[in-house]
Amino acid sequence: MQGKYQTETIRDPFPHQVAFGARLRGLREQRRIGLLSFARLVGVSKPTVWKWESGVVRPRQRSIEAVASILGVSERELMFGRGDGQEAKPSLIHASSQRLSEVISACKEQIADAAGTAADNIAITIQI
Repeated sequence: MQGKYQTETIRDPFPHQVAFGARLRGLREQRRIGLLSFARLVGVSKPTVWKWESGVVRPRQRSIEAVASILGVSERELMFGRGDGQEAKPSLIHASSQRLSEVISACKEQIADAAGTAADNIAITIQI
């Protein structure tokens, strides 16, 4: 039954952006760090890093901090790119020079205060 199902091509609204996983893989390979070695440095399994690079899952905040440190980039550069055509949507990035972890910590404190709980009980997930 040809023609029964139609497919729609969905255009990427931000084609200039490099996906997080591809950016992570590129940074890791530029530094000539193998997948297994990198996983050990970060403190996760090889399949976990593979899933990050394949876009299956995103790392948690503590892993993002470790990855950025190991790769010698800021968390912002790791997550959003350097600015050479790899920038994220302007609304996602605050113009301040605060580190991503500082922003997340401050938000956790505010959310915890509003919810009447401890900041340790708050988890924030960033999807790009």
